[in-house]
Amino acid sequence: MREKRAVRGRITAIAVIAIAFFAFSDVVTLAQPNIVELRDLIKVSVEPASIPADGVSTSRIEIAVFSPEMLGGGPAAHTEVYVSTDLGTLRDAENESNSGSEITLFTNDTAIAVALLSADEPGKANITVRAPSIEEAINLELGNESTVYIVINSTTITLLEPEVTPSPTEVTPSPTPPTPTPSLTPTPTPTPSLVPSPSPLTPSPTPSLPTTPTPPLPGTPYGDAYDFTFTNTNSNAFAKSNTKAIWL
Repeated sequence: MREKRAVRGRITAIAVIAIAFFAFSDVVTLAQPNIVELRDLIKVSVEPASIPADGVSTSRIEIAVFSPEMLGGGPAAHTEVYVSTDLGTLRDAENESNSGSEITLFTNDTAIAVALLSADEPGKANITVRAPSIEEAINLELGNESTVYIVINSTTITLLEPEVTPSPTEVTPSPTPPTPTPSLTPTPTPTPSLVPSPSPLTPSPTPSLPTTPTPPLPGTPYGDAYDFTFTNTNSNAFAKSNTKAIWL
């Protein structure tokens, strides 16, 4: 009997614990509010959308904030803005000392705030922007235990592997042989003779004219020819001539 009573007590205790657990779970589930994101009240643009992850290049993040109609609508000037990233470093474009993975900005007179992102590690940076003061005003008007409104928007920036620039290799130039300097003395150019070279001329033969015979004088011998020899006996020298005479 005692054993049966002990078993029943254990079962009862387990049942009570189970009922309490399920009851508490329902309470916890009912306590979680419904979160509503209002993304139209924040506009985010980046330029450029990708940068080298060299620690120097930056991407410009421009944030425009607007008020809901229930708060009058229009641009929300001088409004607090939370900006965060899961990769890289953010920096206030107006104040370089305001930097980190999470920074707080304020919109200017035209409801614009600007942040800069740089990184030294490649990947994809997820940028998140929230406007907590506008969230609070909306939740005061519309919020309740079951619904919570948040004013949020986000974007991404691609961080590229930086290009490695090879170090220049010093090249020792090979010695160049000296270029010979051309002589400044001009080579004399032969001047063509202006006097034409004499061409050998072959004299043309002079035609012989017919000889007209001279008529003999009276008393001149004419006929057969005879040879005469004259000798000078009074001289050691002598002259000899052949003469042909013709008698008429």
